[in-house]
Amino acid sequence: EPDVLILDEPTIGLDPEQVVEIRHLIRELGEERTVILSTHILPEVSTVCDRIILINRGRVLASEPLAALRAQLERTRRLRVEVDGPRDEVMNMFSRLPGVIRVEKYESQRIRGRNQEEQETALLVLEYDGVEIGREVSQAVLQRGWGLLEVHRLEPTLEDLYLKLIHESDGSRAE
Repeated sequence: EPDVLILDEPTIGLDPEQVVEIRHLIRELGEERTVILSTHILPEVSTVCDRIILINRGRVLASEPLAALRAQLERTRRLRVEVDGPRDEVMNMFSRLPGVIRVEKYESQRIRGRNQEEQETALLVLEYDGVEIGREVSQAVLQRGWGLLEVHRLEPTLEDLYLKLIHESDGSRAE
């Protein structure tokens, strides 16, 4: 019956049913005592923890309740867009839309169209702030005569926040 219980990677190597059982056990134990969970599996953290401390190379990047971190995640939004059009032109057009912070190349491929001509499709991720821009994205694509194949809002994850914080603290990209 310790006051503090430290668990290091408690679900590594477990099958999915056992993972669910361990998560339930951790939640139960957390009602009676402090449970410190050390893990690299961030989706697991969001299912069992109330407060999160993100550490990189021994430095605390964030130490907040989960709700506060989720609110921080919501400040920047991401949209996954697939367009039947030339990737570089599509990227350039998206980068000029109001509120767009960054356009990431995700994927590009060549496909055969209805007339058997080869066409380029661009799969991109737009990072933006402010109001939802899905309508502006679709209007800009259609005005240029490109095909809009997909527009999908990406829900931010703790991994996204962790990588962003590492990038900001190191000044370099984390792999």
